[in-house]
Amino acid sequence: MKLGGQVAKTAGDCTHFVAEKFQRTGNMLAVMAAGKPVVTVTWLESCAQASCFLEEKRFTLEDEKKEKELGFSMVSTLSAARDKPLLQGIRVFITPQTNPKPEVVAGFVKAAGGQACLLLTNL
Repeated sequence: MKLGGQVAKTAGDCTHFVAEKFQRTGNMLAVMAAGKPVVTVTWLESCAQASCFLEEKRFTLEDEKKEKELGFSMVSTLSAARDKPLLQGIRVFITPQTNPKPEVVAGFVKAAGGQACLLLTNL
């Protein structure tokens, strides 16, 4: 806040997501799908020391254990999402019994550039 930043209320409103480890939360997945920077607290601390916002790439969150366990790379995922939304041009049909809740999944789909279609009944 000292640098003029604000704390966002939703993942859609944020420009950066700060975390110490990877967690499959709705907010983190939506931010990743949108290709927004996911950084560690060290980024904020370094920005405060420099009295300006720094390039975030060297502060990208990397959780080797989770990335290996889930078979993904944070750096590659964010880069791909920035280059082209992951679900651009894709319609995703979401059934009522989806877990997490259909509204949460719809948020991921929209963040990734897709079109969410909520079904009223299971197929």
